[in-house]
Amino acid sequence: MKIQIPSKLELRFGQLRRRLRRVQTLQALLAVFTALGVSYLAVFLLDRGWDTAPVVRTSILGAGWAMASWAALRWTFCWIVRPPGVKELASLVQRRYRQLGDRLLGIVELANESTRPPHFSEELYEAAIRQVSADALHYDFNQAASTLGLRRLTVASVVLGLILAALGGAFPGAAVNAFSRWLTPYREIPRYTLVRIENLRAAGIAVHGEAFEAIAEVRYQSFWRPENVRARFEGERPLEASAKGGRLRVQVPGQHNARVLEVRLGDASASLSVDPVFRPKLAEIGGQERLPAYLKQPDREVKISGGVLEILEGSAVSFRGKISRNLTSASLRCDGKDEPLALTVDRTEFSSAPLHLTNVYEASLTWRDALGLRTQNRGALPSATKPTNRHPLTCPNWDSTAQFSIPRFWPCE
Repeated sequence: MKIQIPSKLELRFGQLRRRLRRVQTLQALLAVFTALGVSYLAVFLLDRGWDTAPVVRTSILGAGWAMASWAALRWTFCWIVRPPGVKELASLVQRRYRQLGDRLLGIVELANESTRPPHFSEELYEAAIRQVSADALHYDFNQAASTLGLRRLTVASVVLGLILAALGGAFPGAAVNAFSRWLTPYREIPRYTLVRIENLRAAGIAVHGEAFEAIAEVRYQSFWRPENVRARFEGERPLEASAKGGRLRVQVPGQHNARVLEVRLGDASASLSVDPVFRPKLAEIGGQERLPAYLKQPDREVKISGGVLEILEGSAVSFRGKISRNLTSASLRCDGKDEPLALTVDRTEFSSAPLHLTNVYEASLTWRDALGLRTQNRGALPSATKPTNRHPLTCPNWDSTAQFSIPRFWPCE
């Protein structure tokens, strides 16, 4: 005679199996969604701080797919490869209802022909199975399928879904861009930023040792409009500034070496290569003096020594000189003259036509180089009151306005 588990008990086990399959299927789906969603969210958040490297995005995507694959493989093994039998279901019920003890699993073993001893009493086996089955039917087997993990995953998935939906609604451009960068990390997809720093540049030329201003245009691409700007050179404390009116301005102290200035505003960053240049210097200056005709003497070379040019009364002087960098313009201003005299420029050299310097006792030279740098005046100079007064150049190394006095010498009759 074949001993079987009562049909009502088998029906209960069937209901438990279907419920357990639904619970674990939902758990697997939510686990896959959570793993991939967290992976994508990590790329989105990292992209707000900096341009996430492809290797980092690949690692994040790989970790997300690994967790999702583990959840899918676990479900496949539990329900395709090795689905739970009556013995495993009985163990679940016993763990849920401790008062059943080992009796439920015991009658499952009794109904298994392979585990019976050679001599057994069928009447006793059937009586035991009917008794335990009658007691077990008072319990709800469906409660043995724990839903604690499902509830936790549901809460996590709902929260994650709301976060992703909020980010997608508030920052659609950034969300789509982050998704593309997450899904295909090997592609060189430019990072989308909520703030854009455009045309970062120095306001003028960065001069060696002189403070300058770094400026840029700012474009906001969402409702988020940060204003705090941080700029820094590597190894130094950051410089604080602000962005207003669609433009940022950073006051940068004087630099002496080529460096890179990193500027950050919101989730955007930009770099400015700072290579300070020296102001152009006066390398040499002199001229040619055309003596008065009655002397019947040839022209002679004259030099400005110590800021003084000595010429003979009635002579005409042609100035010429050389600057340390190519010039775009140069001019000579003489005392008592309203307008400066434009000089002829040829690369680094300048020259003038013959000038009659009658009643001129002081003159200054200014220039503008190919970079747009001008001479740097460092203070007013005293004016000559007598033809014999001599005034030195105002700045050593000839790096500012070259100013000189012009004493007069009269020939003997």
